[in-house]
Amino acid sequence: MAEKEKSDYRDIISKNKQQFQKYNNFRYLKFSNSLSKKSIIDLIEVLPLLITINQRGIPGYVENYSPIGIYGYSPSEKAIQFIKSRFHSIDLTQYSSIKPLIELFAIMGSAGSIAYNEESDIDFWICIYDNKLGQENIKLLSQKLRNIEIWITENYNIETYFFLNDIERVRNDIFDTSEDSFSGKANGKLLKDEFYRSSILLKGKIPFWWVVPSGIDDEKYNKYIQALDSNEFENQYVDFGNLHTIDKGDFLGGGLFQILKSLGNPFKSIIKIGTVERYLLDEENENPLLCNIIKENVHNENLDINHIDPYILMFNQVYDYYLRNIKDPSFSMSTEILKMCFYIKIDPNLSEYRSIDFKKIKSENLLKMIEYVKTWKWTDSKLKQMDNFRNWDITPINKFWNNISKEILKSYKRILKNIENREISKRFTQEDIKFITRKIYSSFSYAENKIRPAVSFKDNPIEKHLTIESISKKDGKINWLLSKGFKSNRSASERVVIHKEPSLISLLTWISMNRMYQKNFTRVEIKSRFHLLDSGFVRELMNDLTLHFSIKRLHIENDYFYKDPIPLLNFIIINLYSKYPKGIEDIYFLYHNSWGETVYEKYENEIDLSQILIKILNGALLNRYDFNMCVQIKSPYPYGSSTAFKRIKSLIEQIYNFFITKEPEHNVEKKYITILGNNYIVYTKRKVQGEEKVLCNIFESELKMFYSLSNNIGLKTIIMVDSKIPEFRYLLKIIESHRENAIQIYYQKERKYCYFYILDEQGAITFYRENSENFIDYFTRLNLFTKNIIKYVVKNNPESTLNNDSKKIELYELKRDSRNVCKISKIDPETEKQIAQHEKMIVQFKVSLNLLKNNDIGYRFSLPYGGETDLFSRSEINNIAKDLRVFMKSVDEYNFYITDVDLSNLNVDFYKNSTSFCYAEKNRFELLMERSLQLLNKGKPR
Repeated sequence: MAEKEKSDYRDIISKNKQQFQKYNNFRYLKFSNSLSKKSIIDLIEVLPLLITINQRGIPGYVENYSPIGIYGYSPSEKAIQFIKSRFHSIDLTQYSSIKPLIELFAIMGSAGSIAYNEESDIDFWICIYDNKLGQENIKLLSQKLRNIEIWITENYNIETYFFLNDIERVRNDIFDTSEDSFSGKANGKLLKDEFYRSSILLKGKIPFWWVVPSGIDDEKYNKYIQALDSNEFENQYVDFGNLHTIDKGDFLGGGLFQILKSLGNPFKSIIKIGTVERYLLDEENENPLLCNIIKENVHNENLDINHIDPYILMFNQVYDYYLRNIKDPSFSMSTEILKMCFYIKIDPNLSEYRSIDFKKIKSENLLKMIEYVKTWKWTDSKLKQMDNFRNWDITPINKFWNNISKEILKSYKRILKNIENREISKRFTQEDIKFITRKIYSSFSYAENKIRPAVSFKDNPIEKHLTIESISKKDGKINWLLSKGFKSNRSASERVVIHKEPSLISLLTWISMNRMYQKNFTRVEIKSRFHLLDSGFVRELMNDLTLHFSIKRLHIENDYFYKDPIPLLNFIIINLYSKYPKGIEDIYFLYHNSWGETVYEKYENEIDLSQILIKILNGALLNRYDFNMCVQIKSPYPYGSSTAFKRIKSLIEQIYNFFITKEPEHNVEKKYITILGNNYIVYTKRKVQGEEKVLCNIFESELKMFYSLSNNIGLKTIIMVDSKIPEFRYLLKIIESHRENAIQIYYQKERKYCYFYILDEQGAITFYRENSENFIDYFTRLNLFTKNIIKYVVKNNPESTLNNDSKKIELYELKRDSRNVCKISKIDPETEKQIAQHEKMIVQFKVSLNLLKNNDIGYRFSLPYGGETDLFSRSEINNIAKDLRVFMKSVDEYNFYITDVDLSNLNVDFYKNSTSFCYAEKNRFELLMERSLQLLNKGKPR
C-alpha cells in the first residue's frame, strides 16, 4: 500500500475515532442521566473494580482464580472509596500487578436508548482472547461473573447479565458453542449487528469497525487495518470483524433465531419478527443493517435521537413496512399492536403531561413519544387507557396478548409462505422448518395443563397486595382467580382481577414465573371455599417457586427442539389441597421442559412417583444439573414433616445422583432397585439407539423382578439397592460383597423352593428358582455350568478379570427370617461334598446357541448317547419338549438343566467376553423348556 493511501486511511480513522468517542460519551451520559438512583450509578462505577479483583469477602470471589484487569483501566477514587466503605478488608496494593487481559468491557441492549428505564435488565459484554486466559481460568472467571450477578440482584433488585466472549470467535461470527445448525454464522452476524448498534463502551479498546467508513467490504476493511502500525492497532483497537451485509438466505435463519430468543417479551417479539419480515419481503427496502445506518450518522456528526437510537430506528422501519401493507387483511391489526407494544415498553405516561406546555419538557424521550402520539392521533381517553395498563383487568389483558400472539404467528406464516417462492428455500430442510415451527408454537400454543407467562412490560413487576380465590363454574369445575390491589383517585384502593387459571398450582406458578410475589413485601390473601389449605405453605411455595423455578436458570439448546420435550427443571408438590392427610392424596408435578414450556401434571398415588422420576431423570441426562437446582419437593405440615415424606425426598435424591453421575467407563449399565406403592421398581440406565436413557420397570412381585434382572447381555453392571427397605437387606449384602475376579453363588433353601442368586464378575445378577426336592441336582449342575463357562470366557477373552490364580467360584448359603434378618455364610462342607459326589453321576446337557435369519436365537442341545439335536427356534420348543421328555424318562441323570454352553455360532464376540450372557440364556432356555414340559404334564409353570 502506497504511503499516501496509508496516510489518507489514517486520517479517516482518526476523524472517525473522534466521532465515535463523542457518540459513545453522548450515549453514556444519556444512560447515566436515566439513572435516578445514586446506588445504581455507584454500582456502574464500581463494577470494573469488582470484576478485576478477587479477594475473599468481596462480591464475586472465586477460589483458585487468578484475577485479570481491563486494558487501560485503573479504579477511580470514587470506586475505591465506595468499595472500601462497604468492604473494609479490601487490599488494593496488588492491583497494579494484575495483567490486563480483558480487552473490552461494554454495556449493550436498551441502555442509553428510548427503551431503557431503571427496571430494565442490564447486559454487559466482557471480551477476552481465550487462548491467553486458558480454559480453567475462563471457567473460574465465568463463575466469578455469576457470583457478581447474584450479588447485584440480592442487593440492588435489578437483573444483570455478563456475557463472556472470545474475540477470535466473535470475529468469525460465532457467539455460542451450542449455536443452532440452521442459522450458522448468520446468527453471529445479527448478534454482532446488535452489539455494534446498541453497545456503550465502558472501558478498554475501541471496536475497530467503528472507525472505518460505513458499508465497506471486507477487502477494504483489511486495508484500513494494514494502514496502521501494528503497535498502534494493538494498543487502541480490538477487531471483532467487518459487518456490511448479510445474505438474505443466511439472514432468515439467524433472524428467526433472534426472534425465538425474544418470545418472552411482546415488544421484542413483534418488532424483531417485523424486522426480519421487512428485510426479507419488502421490495422497496434496500435492507442496510441498522448498525451501518447508525455508524454513518455518527460519522456525519448527526447525533439526533432519530438517527442514532437503535430502538427508534428499528420501530420506524417496521412501522413503515406495516403501514405500506395496511390494505393486506393479514396486516389489519399490525400497526396498532406495534404502537401499543412500543408505547407500553417505553411507558412515558403522557397523560400526565397533557396540561403542560410541551416546550417546557426537556426530555428527548418524552418529546419523541409526544411526537409519535400526535402522529398516531391517539385521543386523551386512549392515552389514559394505555397509561393505566398496569391495572388492566383480565379481559383486556387476554385480548391484548391474544392479538400479539396472532400477529406474530401471521408474520411467521407470511415468512414461511414466501420462503417456498424463493431460492433461499433450498437452504432449509424439513427438520429446520420443524425446529422453527416448534419453537414458535411452543411459545404461543395453548394446552389445559400448560402455564403461559404474562404479558409483562415491566422488568420489576412485584406487587404489594395479591388476592387468590377459588370460584365454582356452572359445570361444577373450580377456577382460581388472581386480583391485585392498587390506589385510585376514587378510593383508597381497588381490586382488579388480572388472571385466571384452572388449578391453584398453575396460578401460584404463574404468579412466581412473572415475579409478582416477594417474601416480606407482598401481602397475599387466600380465599379457598372448597379446599382446606395451609395458607402459610402456599406463601412459602410461591417464594420457593420464585427463587428456584426461573426458566432463566435453564440453558435450552436448539437441538432439544428436534426431539419430543422432556422436563428439565422440576417441582413436586405433595398434598397441596390436603391439610391433614394420612398419606399421599394428590401429587402435582410441575416442570419447565426442553422446549421452554411450563407444564403441570396431576397424580394421586405413591406409585405415580416412579413415572414422575423417570421423566426427571431423562431430562437431567441432557444437562446433568445438581439435584438441588433441578428438583424441589414440597409438602405442607404435617405430611411435610413425616417420616414417609422424608423417605420419598431422600429416595428421589439418591436415585437422581446415582444415575446422573457420569461413569468413567463405556458400556456400563446401572440399576436401582426400590419399592413404591407396594410395587417393586427397577430403574435401568442404558444406551437406546446410541443415546443414554433411564427406563423404569414395575413388578407386582419380587419373583418377577428377579427374572427381569436376569436378562443380562454382558455389560458391566452397577446395582444400587434402596437401603431403607428391610426386605432388601439380603440383596444389599449380596451386592456389597461383589468381586470382579470371582463368580459368587448364593443359595437359599426353603420348604417348597430353593433359590439361587448369581453375582457374576460384571456385577450382574441372575436368579434361578427350583423345587427344593431337586436342590442338590440343580445346585450341582449350576456349579458345573459355572466352571465350564469360566473356562470358555477366559479362553475367548484373556483379559477377563476371571483369568486369575485365585478361587474363581465362591459358594454361600443365604438365610432370611420373617423379620428380614439376613445371614450369609460359606457353604457347609456336607453340602459341598454332596455336590462333588453328584457331579460324577450326571449326564451333561450342553446347549449351542445359534443366530437365526430373523436375528432371534435358536438352539441345539446334546443328546444322552452322543450327538445333538437339529437347530430349533423358541417357537418350536413345545415339539422338542416331547422328545426331551422321552430321553429324560429313559436315561437317569439326564436333565434339561444346562451344564455347558457353546456361543461359537453366534458371531457376536461381545457375548463371549463375560459370563453374564451365558447365565441369562441358561435362565431363559430352562424357563421355556420347563413351561413346555409342564404343559405336556398338564402342570403349572413355575
